[in-house]
Amino acid sequence: MKNFPFHSAALAITLTALVGSLAFVDTPSAWPQVTTAAIHGTVTDPSGAVVPNAKVTALNTATGISTGTTSNKSGYFIFPELQVGGPYTVTVSAAGFENFVASGLILNVNDNREVLAGLKVGGTAETVQVTATALQVETSNTQLEQMITSSQLESIPMEGRDAAGLAKFESGVMESSDRLGSYSTNGSQTPQNDVILNGADINDFALQDEGIEVNPDALQEENLVASTMNPEFSRNSGAIVNEVVKSGTNTVHGSGFEYYRDTFMNNGNYFSATRPIFHQNLYGGTLGGPIFKNKLFFFVAYQGDRNRTSTTELASTLTGTKGATPTGQFGGDFSGDLNYVSGTADSEGLTDKPIPFNIGSCVADPDSSTPETWADCFSSGTVVIPPSEWNSVASNLVNNYVPQANYPTGSPTDLYDFNAPNTGALDQGVLRADYTPSSKDTIWAASIFQSSPSTNALSFGGGSFPGFGQHASEHLKVFSASYTHTFSANKLNELHGGYYRLNYPSVIPSPVQSPSSLGFSINPQLSLSGIPFIGVGNYFDLGNSYEGPQPRIDTNLTYADNFTWIRGNHALKFGASYEQFRVHNPFGYLNNGYYVFNGGGSYSSGDPLIDFVLGIPDSYYQTNDGFIDAFTSETFAYAQDNWKVNPDLTFNFGTAWDVEQPTQNKQFNGLGIVCFAVSNTTSTVYPGGPPGLTYNGDPGCNEAGGATTHWNRFGPRIGFA
Repeated sequence: MKNFPFHSAALAITLTALVGSLAFVDTPSAWPQVTTAAIHGTVTDPSGAVVPNAKVTALNTATGISTGTTSNKSGYFIFPELQVGGPYTVTVSAAGFENFVASGLILNVNDNREVLAGLKVGGTAETVQVTATALQVETSNTQLEQMITSSQLESIPMEGRDAAGLAKFESGVMESSDRLGSYSTNGSQTPQNDVILNGADINDFALQDEGIEVNPDALQEENLVASTMNPEFSRNSGAIVNEVVKSGTNTVHGSGFEYYRDTFMNNGNYFSATRPIFHQNLYGGTLGGPIFKNKLFFFVAYQGDRNRTSTTELASTLTGTKGATPTGQFGGDFSGDLNYVSGTADSEGLTDKPIPFNIGSCVADPDSSTPETWADCFSSGTVVIPPSEWNSVASNLVNNYVPQANYPTGSPTDLYDFNAPNTGALDQGVLRADYTPSSKDTIWAASIFQSSPSTNALSFGGGSFPGFGQHASEHLKVFSASYTHTFSANKLNELHGGYYRLNYPSVIPSPVQSPSSLGFSINPQLSLSGIPFIGVGNYFDLGNSYEGPQPRIDTNLTYADNFTWIRGNHALKFGASYEQFRVHNPFGYLNNGYYVFNGGGSYSSGDPLIDFVLGIPDSYYQTNDGFIDAFTSETFAYAQDNWKVNPDLTFNFGTAWDVEQPTQNKQFNGLGIVCFAVSNTTSTVYPGGPPGLTYNGDPGCNEAGGATTHWNRFGPRIGFA
């Protein structure tokens, strides 16, 4: 059973028996509004009797836009979809009574504020004025939520200025314990959270996380719903983060900001030879106002970020001195190495495995009487291999990328201490326009553009030293628009669309270069290639990331329509939405090649470092370009009733229908899909294939791996307030 936030202890006790007799699921509030809010109330006379046909208007004093309706035979009135913000002034007038005015009413997203209009007998020239202080009470909402207003968003310190992170303040929300680094809500998994911006789905489909962090100064508010959600929040079972961008008003308003941090404000790492740099400038501003008063408004915002940072790294490197009289490993003396060995080894740690080629006076010829094993070649305990005998590619790598130790440890392998520099930039623009061409029509549109290139001195999963950097260039676009038409005082319709796109070429080698430029005979499939990854035991790694490049493109499309029909004390709402998600992601795993030197190969000396400088790997890997081209969609519809039984009791009920299409794999024309058959069925698409495996086109196997769409998923929703 779900929690129900009752607004009256007596009401909770009265309904306990009734609530306990029903099987409840997610509970809606009055009705769903993703980007709007509502005002409702009952008009009564001094005796408490209802007053029908009273004229009621809701005026947004910030924009000058007024909406009118009349109370029904039960004295009930409702404004089902109003722009968030305000303040609003609600005026009620009826013949023979003084006017009733409630002012200063602020509407947050998804609100359903109640105004109890008690009229007094008198002339319309007189007015009963009520301030909104006593009216800011939600009496018909059964959601468990946390509302954060624009003033709070501007005042709360937020590292990274990510407003969605404020969800962690809500009850039932905990830090994640998985690799995604988000948060868990009421025991759900972190990918089950949902982030909505102006009604558009901005979830990163591949990772199921927040797709874009919006400038908090540009947000009107943020609504964090943790439980008992409205039907419109259909897709995810975790928290709902619902953000709405500010709009313009009849008054020009704006703001500006800059946040500055620098190196002298930060402590360095304990092991830093020099304090790592840290420079950050985060700045921006907002501006909104009228284009045509009471009709057309604009709002723009900008946020920029420029930063240069570095992190202290300690990496194992070779001992000795580069130069004319080299000593140690740089000079080819490996006598004091760790020599951890896989297999049989002699007292010097050198295995009895054969040498693969001539090394100095040692000849790789098992049929001759000359030495033929590593132990025979270096039986004296002195292991010296002059750099002139090193593999040319290894020598090139050492000379260009392996630095001299600057942090001696006294062990066979010293350390190199350095600060790895990173740079980042961000430019984010927010645009919104609101237009009210007539009393029956409201149109708004908003867009967000963001570009955030970055460079890293060390690549993700790459080499230990500078020279193997990476860069990324993230580009984001979000579009959303809505059109609301009022057919009559009791019927209106809202049409909404949203689009989210992420273009994210990441893990790109910096600089991009062909392996052949260093002497490798390697031809990567993807042109954005770099130096092959080379793992040299516990010594160090060289090369660019083996997990890139990853040029990813995500797109989300959202279409929705909601129809509201007021019948007496019932606010009926019917809606449907269609969402489409796609990921296009070439994945260059092992694109450049991958060498392993662990001292355990068939011809290994037992020392990974000796094997490296001589070019004797344990193993080598290279793969073709991986590719994800995934597509899925969701169709959702609902019908619900918000029944105002009496001024103290609201009854919400309805049902939702949700169809989620299994993710289809479109890559390679669907030929890469493999299904497991229960029996030893063989494929008819590929005759002669292994028993038990079938492919796209075989019976029961498709682009979704054999999964099928279920069309009978219904979810009833019932609640009281």
